Amino acid sequence: MTANENKRSSNKAKRSSSPLLISRVRQSINAQLSESIVVADGVKDDLENIHEQKQPLKYAHANFTNELNFSVDEKQNIRPITSNSISQAKVTQLLENFNRSNILYKAEHADRFSQRIRKFLSGKTQTCQLRFFMTWIAPLKAFGLKERVVLGSVFKLHPNACLVILSQTFDSPDGRLMLSAFSKRGFSVLGISPNIPFLLEETPAQAWWNNLLVGRIDPGTISIYQNLSNLLRLAVLYKYGGIYIDSDIIVMKSFANLRNVIGAQSVDPRTGKWSRLNNAVLVFDKQNPLLFKFIQEFSTAFNGSMWGYNGPYLVSRVIRKESNSGVQIMDPQAFYPVDFLHIQSFFKAPRDHIEQQWIRAKIRQLREHSYTLHLWNKLSRNMAVEPESIMDGIFRHVCIHCEF
Repeated sequence: MTANENKRSSNKAKRSSSPLLISRVRQSINAQLSESIVVADGVKDDLENIHEQKQPLKYAHANFTNELNFSVDEKQNIRPITSNSISQAKVTQLLENFNRSNILYKAEHADRFSQRIRKFLSGKTQTCQLRFFMTWIAPLKAFGLKERVVLGSVFKLHPNACLVILSQTFDSPDGRLMLSAFSKRGFSVLGISPNIPFLLEETPAQAWWNNLLVGRIDPGTISIYQNLSNLLRLAVLYKYGGIYIDSDIIVMKSFANLRNVIGAQSVDPRTGKWSRLNNAVLVFDKQNPLLFKFIQEFSTAFNGSMWGYNGPYLVSRVIRKESNSGVQIMDPQAFYPVDFLHIQSFFKAPRDHIEQQWIRAKIRQLREHSYTLHLWNKLSRNMAVEPESIMDGIFRHVCIHCEF
């Protein structure tokens, strides 16, 4: 080994133990965690730029991405242009998957779904002051402590609200038994299997769904159920109006005075303007025109292989094109006061008296200024709530049965 090589090896060894390098490694890990988000955030609305970024939308229909100047009947007849056919094996696998999960409903089942949800939402007029909606696509066993706190937070802040959970697993004896912990206390909660054709009626997504089932739409590599959740939240709000929250959103302030709002997830520090919105919390009136445009964008520019493209980035790019959407955009403190890279620190106990004081101040700040707290469940799912942590204080503030 030469003298220069020895010197380089020695310097490398020194750097490997330096705090600066450790900091850079952590930054690198954080960058890897957010890599897919950065890629998706760079995707532009116009399909030419998408192709330049090597993120082709093979089944996107470019003709209808900008204007809403055609009738409802014409919207229903939109058919995505396909550059090639999807393999029959892939279509068969998709349909078998749907059959196993029982989400393929016949037209005659729509009446039963409509009657059940209408009866629930209007049958107790004196108590259903606000309508909350949620989707749950996972098994019941995945509905743990954090999710129960989320449900409790809805009713702790809105005891006279109605909560509809669009879910196959909750529309079952075991699901109803789990929800009985809330219904026995007088809270109005319904787990109901979503009738997708009914919810998508008279929207551009009706054709998208039909084309998906016959192989004209590629479901992509991301779970189709995740993308259906992105679509169903828009459809159910468009049909009924109300408030949608993800199952990892803790409610901390009353929504009673909010109407037609969406939250910014991040702000550009140079301009002070929002740089990204999120669809984990949506508050919209029935048949709001912007909801229709969201659904149209989902249907015409669907990409099943890019994380967030049909969710947070969808609402961001649509509102970016709308000079007068009529919707209030709340700053990050309202719904997303902590970003996903820092959520894990909220579960940690204080190490000393100074951290303890900071945690108490942070809890007060969240309770006073934030409507919700996003748990970013993909990163916090396995985190335990340590005593005297921020989450410990928040959970105790909003829980109905505190079993932790």
